[in-house]
Amino acid sequence: MIKIALDMEGSDNSPETEIKGVFETLKEVQNLKLFLITLSKNVPLLKKTFSHYIYEGRVEIIEAKEKISTEDTPFEFARKKDSTISKGIVLHKEGKVHGFLSAGHTVAILFFASSILGKLQGIRKPAIGVFLPDIKLKGVFLIDAGANVEVTPEDLLQFAFMGKTYLENIMGRRDPKIALLSIGREKNKGNKLVLEAYKIFSKTFSENFYGNIESNEIFNGEVDILVTDGFTGNIVLKMIEGSAEFIEKLLKIYLRENPFYLPFIFPLKPLLSKIKKVISFEKYGGAPILGVNGYVFKTHGRATPEAIKNSLKKLYFFVKNDFLKRLKEGGERYGI
Repeated sequence: MIKIALDMEGSDNSPETEIKGVFETLKEVQNLKLFLITLSKNVPLLKKTFSHYIYEGRVEIIEAKEKISTEDTPFEFARKKDSTISKGIVLHKEGKVHGFLSAGHTVAILFFASSILGKLQGIRKPAIGVFLPDIKLKGVFLIDAGANVEVTPEDLLQFAFMGKTYLENIMGRRDPKIALLSIGREKNKGNKLVLEAYKIFSKTFSENFYGNIESNEIFNGEVDILVTDGFTGNIVLKMIEGSAEFIEKLLKIYLRENPFYLPFIFPLKPLLSKIKKVISFEKYGGAPILGVNGYVFKTHGRATPEAIKNSLKKLYFFVKNDFLKRLKEGGERYGI
C-alpha cells in the first residue's frame, strides 16, 4: 500500500478543502493510505470525520504543534521544527510515508525538502515544474516555476533533463520537444544565460531541442517543455493565472452592463465550462519539486478539493512508477 502524508493546514480554506479532497481521493484510489498532519485543535474533528477510514487502516492522524503562515520569513519558518510541513517531510525521510503534499508556503516546502531529504546525486538545484495550458490541450511543462532566482546554463540543462524524464516516464510522451524561453526565436537572441544555454542544449538534446520560443508562443503547443530560471518562470505562471481571472471578470462586467447578452450565455455554458477547465490549475494537480531525494509536491494555496485530489493522485502515480529510480538512471546518460 502506498502511503502519502498530507498537510491539512496548507490551503487558504484549510482544513475544509483538504478534508473534501481526501474523501474524493480515497473513493477513487484504493491502494492508498493517507497520513493527515494537522494542528492539535483539529485532531478531534479529523478523527470524527474519518473514523471509518481510520478503522479500515486507510487514514492516520498526525498531530503537529505549529503551522507555517505565508507571512513567515525564512528565519521564522526554519525554527518551526514541529510544523505540519516539516513533520510531513520528516515522516518521508524516516520512510514512514512514500511522499508528501502541501498547499502551504512554497519557500518553506523547498527549504525543508532540500535540508531534510537532500538533493539527488549530481543535481545542483531542485526546481518546481508546472503545466501551462496550450491550444493542443496536452499541457506545456514549465520548469523552473519559482524555486531558483539565479541559475547557470548547467542548471537549466538539469531542469530540462528532469522535465524530459518526467514527461517520458510519467506522462508517456516520447521524445518531448524542449525549448528555452527567450525574447526571440533566433539563437543569437537573449541574455548571456540563454545564449550559453542554447549552445549546450543544441549539443546535448540534439533533435529534442526546439530552440528558443517567445512568451506569446507558449500557448501554441509546439513544445512540451519550457525551460527558464525560477524568477522568469514564476512571473510567466502568475501572469497566465492573472490573465485567466481577468478574462472571467471582464465577461461578468460586460454581462452586467449588457443584459442583452444573457439569453446567449446559457447555451454557451458547457463550452465556457470546458474552456475554464483547460486554463485551470486544478486539472494538472500539484507541482513536483524535482531534484530532491524524495517525492514532494506543492499545490496552489487557493486549491479546491479537486486540486487536492488530483495532486494526491499524481503523487501516487509518481511513487507507483518509481520515478526517482528513472531519474537517477537517466542522469547517468547526461553525466549527472
